Amino acid sequence: MDRMRGAVGELRVTIQSLVRPNTNAPPGAAGPPTKAWTAPCRRGCVCSGTGHDLQQPRPFPSVRFSGRFRASAGPTAVEDRESFQATLRLGTLGGRIRPVKHRINALCTPLNALRGRSFGSPPRRTLPPGETGPTPTRSELPQTSIREVARRAGVSVGTVSNVLNRPELVAEATRDRVRAAIEELGFVRNESARRLRQGPDPAEPEGSARRARAFGVLVDDLTNPYATDVARGAELALNEAGYEALWLSNDHSPQKEERILELLAGQRATGVLAMPVALGAPAIDRLRASGMSVVLMDHTGPDVCSAQVDHVAGGDIAATHLIALGREHLAFVTGRPEPPPLLERRHGAARTLAKAGCDEPVVLTQDTLSLTEGQAAAQRLLDLPTVPAGVFCANDLLAIGLVNELVRLGVRVPADIAVIGYDDIELAAGAAVPLTTIRQPRRELGWEAAELALAETAEGPSHRHRQVVLTPELVIRASA
Repeated sequence: MDRMRGAVGELRVTIQSLVRPNTNAPPGAAGPPTKAWTAPCRRGCVCSGTGHDLQQPRPFPSVRFSGRFRASAGPTAVEDRESFQATLRLGTLGGRIRPVKHRINALCTPLNALRGRSFGSPPRRTLPPGETGPTPTRSELPQTSIREVARRAGVSVGTVSNVLNRPELVAEATRDRVRAAIEELGFVRNESARRLRQGPDPAEPEGSARRARAFGVLVDDLTNPYATDVARGAELALNEAGYEALWLSNDHSPQKEERILELLAGQRATGVLAMPVALGAPAIDRLRASGMSVVLMDHTGPDVCSAQVDHVAGGDIAATHLIALGREHLAFVTGRPEPPPLLERRHGAARTLAKAGCDEPVVLTQDTLSLTEGQAAAQRLLDLPTVPAGVFCANDLLAIGLVNELVRLGVRVPADIAVIGYDDIELAAGAAVPLTTIRQPRRELGWEAAELALAETAEGPSHRHRQVVLTPELVIRASA
């Protein structure tokens, strides 16, 4: 305690000398006795606390102390409070703030030694040898500002802004220089701050924040080439209109779908194009109430725009082709979950078989709609009491896996078993036996859905919902 009192007394004297410099002292006279210290100053020398930096009659920064150690008029001038802090407000002293801080550090050494910390720093945990401590998160790392980009590129902040927002206004050489600086510094534009600076959208209700120029494109499985092709078609249309597409997947999970839709609404996306799992009328109404446009892809619903394929017609085309090949005993291979488009394909094929007087197709349901599940279906197919002469698969991934496994097991495709897929993804032509399939206009589907969403956004309350239905077609290759 005696050490603490002595340090506080010495600190009180030094603070008084800083706030009220000794302007009446003759030139060269020493100031109040202080603890010896040295620190570099802006003049390139090493001066002491009694040198020119602290004794010349010029404005000084104000010094404010608050916290654990507080001086008072009594002999025991110590009061235990919160953590000790010192705030120095820089006046015209300029670079001489550092000597002031160094001097206070030197005077506080006895106090800090008792507390195990340095001036102005948070408490530190001593790490064991070899331990490096936690890695800082992205939010803890310093963020590059647009001014730093401008300095690095040697241009104004306005020029950087034009490169980001209106690049056609900037010369190509300047654009390249700014983009190189952005890449070098790792600059990431803060879209929330940008929308805040732009102010409210006149088309939005009063008090609403400006919307992001982006649509969510929500599909059921981004690992499925069909879904990515649909998303690509939507992205092309949105980009052409000046919007971005945020690709998202619900992975056939209603809970994940709900979280994604809440996220899009919270981020004030302009709208959403969805291949839904459980998106019903109440959820659509909530999204619309938040100001978003909503379009369903490959699904339909009440009072909502939709773009879809006539899957009943697709199932009919596939069954008609197999019957024409003389394959009247058929199997339909599908997967879980079986969304409405897959049910429609199966129903279309069953209806055509019934009209032709054939038996109903045998249904094999796999766990997923994947290549590996198609391979597993091949063995199940061969284990049936009567092996079907033709197989219609719910998508191309199942069909490709099935064909590859049948060939590996020695089954002749199509001589023994004819196989038809659905989608016409790029892999279909590269199967062990090139795949006959039903082509869906995948990118056209995404494009049409995006056009509907853009129209709903532009027309507002006067918009009338439309349903666009596209027709599939048969692509004949070697498998059937």
